[in-house]
Amino acid sequence: MHFKFKQYLFNQLFRVSMYPVLLDFGPFSVRTLWLILSIGFLISTIILFKTVQHNRLDLNFFWEKQISLLLFSLLGARLAFLLFNWDFYFPLENFWGIFRLIAIYDQGLSLWGGIFTFFLFFYFQTKKKKKIRVYG
Repeated sequence: MHFKFKQYLFNQLFRVSMYPVLLDFGPFSVRTLWLILSIGFLISTIILFKTVQHNRLDLNFFWEKQISLLLFSLLGARLAFLLFNWDFYFPLENFWGIFRLIAIYDQGLSLWGGIFTFFLFFYFQTKKKKKIRVYG
């Protein structure tokens, strides 16, 4: 009896339910995934710029690559999700099924794919620049 009560209490306290749609404004809706993604992007950008300023690195390099890093990370996250969930998307029933492959609004993103492509793209961009100038 005592164990069941603890289990019940644990389940009630730590039950997490996420609402997929936070707000609806007619055809426009605010989804939880995109709100959390944009907050995370904003916080990570602020932390990155503070670190760059603290280490006296070239701020323009990071500012120019910020949007391209986000876009390549989203692309890599979607591609990784498609690879890991191959059976759900293939075989395509008809021609319009191709649009399901590029529809990132259906919340089909992979965290590890986004992180991997972020670091891969960042590595190649810094190699392309050869070195990051240090102010001094």
